[in-house]
Amino acid sequence: RTPIVSILYLTVVTSAFVIVGGIDGLISSASFTMFPFHVACAVGVFVMRKTHPDIHRPYKVPLFFPGLFILFGLFVFINPFMGESWLISLIWVLGSAAWNTFILSHCEECFPV
Repeated sequence: RTPIVSILYLTVVTSAFVIVGGIDGLISSASFTMFPFHVACAVGVFVMRKTHPDIHRPYKVPLFFPGLFILFGLFVFINPFMGESWLISLIWVLGSAAWNTFILSHCEECFPV
């Protein structure tokens, strides 16, 4: 099944961001929403090293690299609030939260238990 509601929602939101803030604002907003998940993966390296130190790993990454990535990711996450696109980032976060709240409360077949 094609997720037509999601496609339409993303089309409207993306168009609004391009009209309001230009393509730079859209790129900044996308970075803002993408990097927390990448940072969470890097944090997972530290968590796995602490909670499961004996698990076999084909390659053991030096902790310097995930630590550096976490610092970079935090910069990318915070940076939109420092420039012109902070309003776009705020609208993105609030809009996503409102949309998720709406979907979770009105669409029981979307998330079967």
